[in-house]
Amino acid sequence: MQEIVKKYVDGARDDLAAAEALVNAGHLFHVPYLCHQAVFKLLRGFYLEMLNRYPLFEPHLPTLASAAGAAAQLTPDDLALLHELSFYPDVVGHSVYRQKILEHAKDANRILARATEIVDKLTAVL
Repeated sequence: MQEIVKKYVDGARDDLAAAEALVNAGHLFHVPYLCHQAVFKLLRGFYLEMLNRYPLFEPHLPTLASAAGAAAQLTPDDLALLHELSFYPDVVGHSVYRQKILEHAKDANRILARATEIVDKLTAVL
């Protein structure tokens, strides 16, 4: 694994650790966003490792997974979570979406567990 890719993997693990700490403290609002960031960082690293170049675009997670060749490693449920997480980067700061984010925050444990599984699964391939 390239050193820069290891930094992406470490960043993904750090985001998951932060999300877990928030879950344990009962602060769930930002957990889905941190899970998005973890998966996004891992997919960028995966892309870089597999194609030896950075992605030229910042698409939503399922598109990045497909472009990186990672989608073949993922189940339909994994890809569904990527679609679900793709909602977060654009709306975290917008109060209009606060209720939708809060609804997902109630499901923070599931989202964190699934994001961790995806990061683990793709890291094993690297």
